[in-house]
Amino acid sequence: MNIEMQVKMRPISELIPFEKNPRKNQKVGKIAQSIKEYGFTQPIVVDEEDVVVIGHTRLMASKELGLKQVPVVTKKLNDEQIKALRIADNRLNEDSEWDYFLLGDELKELLDLQFDLELTGFEKTELENLLDFDTENDDLQFNDLVVEQDKYTKSIVFSYEDLDKYQHVVGLLNKYVDNHSDVNSNEQALEKLLNTNQGM
Repeated sequence: MNIEMQVKMRPISELIPFEKNPRKNQKVGKIAQSIKEYGFTQPIVVDEEDVVVIGHTRLMASKELGLKQVPVVTKKLNDEQIKALRIADNRLNEDSEWDYFLLGDELKELLDLQFDLELTGFEKTELENLLDFDTENDDLQFNDLVVEQDKYTKSIVFSYEDLDKYQHVVGLLNKYVDNHSDVNSNEQALEKLLNTNQGM
């Protein structure tokens, strides 16, 4: 297994965006802010033809900032590996799950230091909800949530507009698991609470 990585500063003009990139680049402004504040934390990855494999948004953000050169890694992979890597990199970035209580604590510490929290990548409304998390409160209130039930399953339904509520519930479930030795996962916590909650 070869895990060596050689990073080179290269002109942006030499890099070719992949025209069939399936990922929508909707956070160019945020990435540009991040690069401006912290510099590059990850290089752009290209194939041997200089076509971008990973880092389309970073490339667009760099152009927006007027940068002439960016850090680049060239990967020597076959066509199938390149195609799979493009998809896997984007998919793996979606699989992380936040501990919203710990995240809220970290954000509060940054706020106390008068740091601009929007540089963390969260939207203003998301930050407001994260900062409102009560880490001392163990009570889980499910009465106002929409529950669907069939013969075999019972589940909570969230609309797109309920994203903040979803994040809050996930954070509460994480804490419930931490505080109850007989529960090993969020799924078990949710099942237990839904089965015992009155009115469900």
